[in-house]
Amino acid sequence: MGQIQRFSPPPTFRSSLISNPPAAVPSLEDLLSLEEELKTLQTRTDKRVKKAEADIKILDAARRKSKDKERDPKASFKREPSASLKRECRGSPDIEELLPNSRVGSQPRSFPPPPPPPPKPKMWVL
Repeated sequence: MGQIQRFSPPPTFRSSLISNPPAAVPSLEDLLSLEEELKTLQTRTDKRVKKAEADIKILDAARRKSKDKERDPKASFKREPSASLKRECRGSPDIEELLPNSRVGSQPRSFPPPPPPPPKPKMWVL
């Protein structure tokens, strides 16, 4: 990441046509020099815009980083889950595997009977 530096103040116009416009049409040399000055000011302005955009990106990254640290101060960086840490689900183990000497596995399991179906509505005949 780069560092943010102060902006230099915007340049002032050297041409007198901007500060003191004449009553008559200025000479062609004055107009051409003004055009050159305006073009150089435009390129300087474009450089300032690019620098400002880069500084905004730096500030946004620093803000996001500080926000992440506020959320989780213990994590210095975000970890991505690696393939070696992923485990496949094998289901739950049988109770016989957990307790091989118990009598639970030797007895048949009994489940409660299912609930009776709801009664059918009676139809009235008129």
